[in-house]
Amino acid sequence: MTAYTSDKTSGIQWLGKIPAHWRITRLRSLVDISTGAKDTIDQKMDGGYPFFVRSQAVKRINSWSFDGEAVLTAGDGDIGKIFHYVNGKFDYHQRVYMFCKFREVKAKYFYYFILSNLHNEVLSLTAKSTVDSIRLPMLLNFPVLVPTWEEQYAIIEFLDHADLMMRGGSPRSRGWLS
Repeated sequence: MTAYTSDKTSGIQWLGKIPAHWRITRLRSLVDISTGAKDTIDQKMDGGYPFFVRSQAVKRINSWSFDGEAVLTAGDGDIGKIFHYVNGKFDYHQRVYMFCKFREVKAKYFYYFILSNLHNEVLSLTAKSTVDSIRLPMLLNFPVLVPTWEEQYAIIEFLDHADLMMRGGSPRSRGWLS
């Protein structure tokens, strides 16, 4: 990736300087957010669909409430540490936030951005009870960097490739190269 010749201060401590042509906008203007309606007792070991709960482990269920591209994160427990990118039919727990209907950002770019940055903002604002939790206003006001479409595609390609290499795969084995 080439270095940018012009940058600006983001005004957000954990973001620092950013390329001058990138925008910062609040999450609320980029995605729709909802929580699931299911509880962990609804899971089925041999269920036909992924069931996203408040852990990295994906359970199974016999229902689906969403069909499409989405990013999910835990609303309590290990907040800022659990993220899923999914494209297809699935269901999700009542304390899992789902981001969908992406505007101005590609879903996979959004996934990588919050995966890398959400903890920087919300852990300092977490609502404390017996476990840490994220409240909707925290998410709605979360700042997101918005590069150009071309840059988002390049970031996705780079991070997908890096992730694949970390998992021991190769671009050729995944059909990236013909």
